[in-house]
Amino acid sequence: MNRQASISHVRLRIGFSINCAVSPVCAYKLGKETNKHYFLECLCHAAQRVTFLASAAQLFGQLRLRYSDTVKLNCFLNGSEALNYEENCVLFSVTQKFILNTGRFAAPAIDV
Repeated sequence: MNRQASISHVRLRIGFSINCAVSPVCAYKLGKETNKHYFLECLCHAAQRVTFLASAAQLFGQLRLRYSDTVKLNCFLNGSEALNYEENCVLFSVTQKFILNTGRFAAPAIDV
């Protein structure tokens, strides 16, 4: 997994946003960008979301049809008890690929 994507994934998981994004406001200026907005709603990332959700759906099969947005979001951030260890690793990889593909999160500044 990509280190920067892993860092951004952890920051999203724990709600830590310092140096995580250039601005906490959605690029469409529709308000504060929450995890739910970023992963499931933002129009800026619609194209990347299609691929992301299709990949995630392969892991969950028919179960995904019953999952609420809150449960889906929790799975993207923390994994799922419905999946085994290897499947959760794949889910994290898919989630982190989405994070990278959106280009939403800037690399943290490095002091030299």
